Amino acid sequence: MSKIFRLHQKGASENIEHWQAISGHLTKDHINSIADPSGSSAHTQITSIPSPFARMDLVRTAFEFVNSAKNLDASTIYHRLVSDCLDVAEIFFNIEALQDKVEVLQWSTGIRVTAGELDIDPASDLGKLMNPGSGNAKHRLLGETLKMYLFQDRNAFNFADFKHCYLLNYKQGPELINIIGGTSPATLFFSSANDLSYVDIRFGNDKVFDDNFMPLYKRGKEFVKFLFSFRRHFPEFSVKFPDLHEYMEATYALLDPALKEAIRVLDADANAYKHAYNFLPVVAEGNNAEILGVPLRVKNYGVDPSTEENDFVIRPDEGKSVEGFMPLVLPKDAYNEPLRYAGGVWQSSYGEQVPYLDERALSERTLPNQHHIKYP
Repeated sequence: MSKIFRLHQKGASENIEHWQAISGHLTKDHINSIADPSGSSAHTQITSIPSPFARMDLVRTAFEFVNSAKNLDASTIYHRLVSDCLDVAEIFFNIEALQDKVEVLQWSTGIRVTAGELDIDPASDLGKLMNPGSGNAKHRLLGETLKMYLFQDRNAFNFADFKHCYLLNYKQGPELINIIGGTSPATLFFSSANDLSYVDIRFGNDKVFDDNFMPLYKRGKEFVKFLFSFRRHFPEFSVKFPDLHEYMEATYALLDPALKEAIRVLDADANAYKHAYNFLPVVAEGNNAEILGVPLRVKNYGVDPSTEENDFVIRPDEGKSVEGFMPLVLPKDAYNEPLRYAGGVWQSSYGEQVPYLDERALSERTLPNQHHIKYP
């Protein structure tokens, strides 16, 4: 009995003899029917696409897959990619409180339009790589390769407007430079494919880049509001980031009514994004970070953090006024009541981090399990 070998499952009833051309061409349905030998295992990173920008494309594909599955809570490799991407976004959002651990590095493409054609500014980071006088042939080859992909995929990845890429360097990692993610012209953010288990950053009860995948609708309300406000402020967001836009639409349907109302209020105010968040400065050049020309803003840590879902805020006597932030009264011993704390739920183990006496100045004290947040 003859055998027909094909990667995809479409057209299984076709009668084919020897080598024979298939009718038509491979469609998206053909590609989607190719069996995944790893079963979409969340423990197996996908790294086989031969492009310097493969990771950006994989993250975009992950959002597309999760959207098509209509399940934001599964545990496939695609859900891991989405979760890690959102971890990077949340680190950017909280960057002002994480400067002891993370720094932002700027890399400029130098893409510009000259006489109606795309060109590279020789003073940019990419232009310096391509400089014939650099004396390093490997640098020039890398630069020419990056330029080829930037120009070839300028429509698919919005590369024509991709002036800068901002990379997160985890300063406490095992290497001199530890890039854990950055900004993307395809999905706003992307994560590194490396093992990032060494990154010690937590938001609420969630540790970034762990095996507990966290969809957007389960994350802190202030971060969720920020992303929706960013979308509102970004011209043609649904056109430039269709997969992320669809994911956020699915997220909105799962939010609680109070958060939906807060997002609607932000959406009605065209200036909310500008007024509620700070610029993200890039110290190297004194410029503000941007994604496709739109400023990337971050959380304002001058705002009282105790107001964010916290049941431990001290309640003053009626009629009494308190200057500054309201202090938190935190339990030292085992305490298992399900009370809200810093965007998550208080865990009994946090009590081990609560000192009987904190000798640090009030301005230098940090919250248990949230050491990036300075609070009295």
